Amino acid sequence: MAGQDLGIDPNAKTPAYELEDGVDYEPADTNVVFGHQFASIAGAGPINGPIQAAVFSWVPVLLWILIGGVFFGAVQDFVSMYR
Repeated sequence: MAGQDLGIDPNAKTPAYELEDGVDYEPADTNVVFGHQFASIAGAGPINGPIQAAVFSWVPVLLWILIGGVFFGAVQDFVSMYR
């Protein structure tokens, strides 16, 4: 149901397919898209945050990675791709 709330149409074509011209609009390989998404979530926050949290022990580091990186980061990336 969450996808419907975001207005996602699984049958809709992206501009890369609708306007494909071989120059500006070219469908990307799935691995390339995943790499871009992974690089955006693996920025400075998920790296500096655990380092700073390590001052307080390993539990805040684990929480930062699991809750912040996986849940909050994944939700933020998903919503930003579809909005």
